[in-house]
Amino acid sequence: MLNITKKEIDNKIENVFSIYDDTIKYFSNNDLEKAFVNLNNLRIANSEIYNFIYNYSGRDTKSEFSKNNFNFGEEYLLDKNKENKINNYQKEIYEKIRLNQQDCIKNNSEKYFIRLYIERHLPLIWNKNSDLLFIANNTDLNLIQELININQKNIFVINQNIKIINDYIKKK
Repeated sequence: MLNITKKEIDNKIENVFSIYDDTIKYFSNNDLEKAFVNLNNLRIANSEIYNFIYNYSGRDTKSEFSKNNFNFGEEYLLDKNKENKINNYQKEIYEKIRLNQQDCIKNNSEKYFIRLYIERHLPLIWNKNSDLLFIANNTDLNLIQELININQKNIFVINQNIKIINDYIKKK
């Protein structure tokens, strides 16, 4: 149980909105390096907020315990306007990623194609240090290499009978 106030959660959500704005701006301007950094920061911040909301205790950490300014078991309910705003941001980010992928295809550019593919399939609440990624029936070594390059820590590869991928995993 985390001791955090509703106001603190609300402030964190408001701060995340600026990360969403910056991420969208970078994708819109095709500044993909900055967009990827911001997207990673966004995922970590979203993961932290999710954790705060999930473990919200209802106790105001700024007040003294004896003042009874708490309600154990109270849930944090996300304001509908904020929820809609987050949903719209997420749709816009995934659309920007899709458009950048299409540009890579149109321009026959492989530089960011795999990274965009990864970013398009990871949820926006993701922590590369703790979340587990399952990959099944992959025949492309580039995907595994890129996941390792972006510091995805927990990768579980299933049904691999592809020698080149198995050899690469053994080296790492």
